[in-house]
Amino acid sequence: MASKSMGRFVLAALLATHVMADADELLGKAMSKAFMPAGGVGTRPASPTVANVGLAVAATMPLAPEVDVLRTISELQEANKDMKMRYQRLRAQIEKMPQVEAKDAQYGFGGLAGLIASVGLAASLGAAAVSKYFGREQQASQPRTDSQISLIPQRSGAVSMTASLDAPEEKPAEPLEPLDELKQLASELNPVIGYWDPLKLAEWDFWAEGDAATIGWLRHAEIKHGRVAMAGFIGYIVSEAGIRWPFRLAADMPMSDFEGLGAAEVWDKMPQAAKWQIMLFVGFLEIWSEWNYALEADGTKHYMRGGKPGYMPSFKKNPFFPLDLYDPFKNNKNKSEEWKKDMLLRELNNGRLAMFGTLGLCAEAHTPGSVPALSGLVKEYGGEVMNPLDFGPAFY
Repeated sequence: MASKSMGRFVLAALLATHVMADADELLGKAMSKAFMPAGGVGTRPASPTVANVGLAVAATMPLAPEVDVLRTISELQEANKDMKMRYQRLRAQIEKMPQVEAKDAQYGFGGLAGLIASVGLAASLGAAAVSKYFGREQQASQPRTDSQISLIPQRSGAVSMTASLDAPEEKPAEPLEPLDELKQLASELNPVIGYWDPLKLAEWDFWAEGDAATIGWLRHAEIKHGRVAMAGFIGYIVSEAGIRWPFRLAADMPMSDFEGLGAAEVWDKMPQAAKWQIMLFVGFLEIWSEWNYALEADGTKHYMRGGKPGYMPSFKKNPFFPLDLYDPFKNNKNKSEEWKKDMLLRELNNGRLAMFGTLGLCAEAHTPGSVPALSGLVKEYGGEVMNPLDFGPAFY
């Protein structure tokens, strides 16, 4: 009977060894498939045992594809059930042994039962640790994106797991350097010519204010002169065409006095008071656009301090002007940003063209034939185009 008991003990030991080997193989697959580091390249953990499965599974590591994870958890649960069934059958066989052998086999039975119970308990703890680990992952990864899947039902209910991958964080685009931004704007304005600055003005440091302030000043000056040139070009053409106001310009100056005069001569013949009215109004607009009080009322800054070059503040803080200079009737208020950007590019290009056009008209009037395309179309002018208020010598 002792040999029979010993044989059963050896059989039980071999069965427990076989069960542990199966558990080790399953856990090895779990560690290599489900929890391999990102990239898919790495060495398999050195023979993970059932006893330390909880720690191995709960360690921080990247998630594997959903299919591999599902398969691995299912295999662990099936192995756990199989070990429990074998343990119950073996225990039932041992309990049927005669009472005579009970004393001889007391130590062997206790050790064997303890070993098998440890195997079953460790496997149960391992499966529970896996489920608990993924349950924590579900709660901790709520801000993450991706899908939530449900696993095989267990005694405690359905186990859920969040298989989410870290979504790549989009870094905000770094602002360009002032010169790089200017070059990009030049390409948008004219892709053929691109950036062209033969005098390297954008690389100077005006008044030791830095590159951003220098480029802001240059851009504002270009936009402002372009706007004045557009108005001047239209005014020159209207005057050359003989279009006049239908009323007197002054009490003692009927419009008939301007018949047959070119645009430059019309300016010279105007009264000084009329010229000063125009100059003072333009001066007011200049001061208003530079005044921090008006800029801050619109929530913006000076163009040399990070503001927008060419920006004209609203007159809402000025009681003498009920309408704004820009968009007085708010027709562009609901326009898209793409539309506004396109209009700004067009304004810059038209302003540059108008500056060349106005200079060409003045040159042809002062020196006939200097602009062959305008020869015979512009009336000759013998005055000083660079001395608009007749303050002594011309400004050149």
